[in-house]
Amino acid sequence: MFLRKTCRDFRNFIDEVVPSSSIIRLGLTANEERIELEFEDSIVEFRRVKYYEPDQESAFWKDLEIILKHQKSVLKHFNVNLEPPIDHQTLGKSILANFHSGFLDKLQNLLRSRKIPLKSATLELEIGYQNEIMSVLPNIDSEKLEKILIYPVIPHMPVIKLDRVAETDQWKRAKELGIANFMVEEPLEKFAHFERCRICVDTISLESLRQLKEVCENFEN
Repeated sequence: MFLRKTCRDFRNFIDEVVPSSSIIRLGLTANEERIELEFEDSIVEFRRVKYYEPDQESAFWKDLEIILKHQKSVLKHFNVNLEPPIDHQTLGKSILANFHSGFLDKLQNLLRSRKIPLKSATLELEIGYQNEIMSVLPNIDSEKLEKILIYPVIPHMPVIKLDRVAETDQWKRAKELGIANFMVEEPLEKFAHFERCRICVDTISLESLRQLKEVCENFEN
């Protein structure tokens, strides 16, 4: 990226060859004041770049576009964190649901524009609603995704719906799932294929316990 900004010849050469980057971890954090781009590669341990809206937002999307263009190897970890506005406790549910819609729409379009899906072994989402998960999850390579982690933007949000999420190839092929500070309401068979799974449910029936026992016995066999 530094070389691209040096001169036109370097920029044209790099854009034509598209060398692979060495990034192994990539994180995006967005709130009403700034956007943060965090990444770790095999050369430098960790970098963080902050973009303050609205002046630098266009620079962020341009930088991210270039990074994703050159990201050919499998990320170890990809994180998207949507931080709530400062006054989130006084805002209505619908306002919170739409707060980061613009950011997610642009991210979704960028991920969809890739010739091949972004490859990451772990996807970590700090979000609030199912539609936000669906902006990212279906655009991750289902063959490389092994672990899905979901946390709420606002702690102790009561219930999250996952009916559409549970129908994606990414969900069905992943080996591990972790959901914290959310209650899930989908049938337990939607989670039975995971080798490791951490979820919270409000109630559980005896029949569900029997089904889980059978699942565990099948894994052992």
